[in-house]
Amino acid sequence: MLTSESQSDPQVIQTRKAQNIVACFSVGKCVEHLDGAGLTTALHGSIPAGACRTVNIASTGWSDAAAVAKYSHLRWSALWAEQSGADIQVMALLGGQDGHLLLT
Repeated sequence: MLTSESQSDPQVIQTRKAQNIVACFSVGKCVEHLDGAGLTTALHGSIPAGACRTVNIASTGWSDAAAVAKYSHLRWSALWAEQSGADIQVMALLGGQDGHLLLT
């Protein structure tokens, strides 16, 4: 898990670059990195550029998913949560040059 301190640590940044998490501004590439890092629990189909892609993130993977989105240079558009009984579902909407990404 990346902390705010480790995100600016040159060693952590170098490690992430070594794992091919590089600047790309692309939703498609970010989804590939999220899936390749084992952070996704479900990918919802192949969506053409310009549309919104939805990806489920494991509850323990949100910090790393945020780091992948940051290093992918996606723009954070919105963050919200819904409560259903004792459960809370968090959603984040990000934008890139080829569309939007909804993390749930």
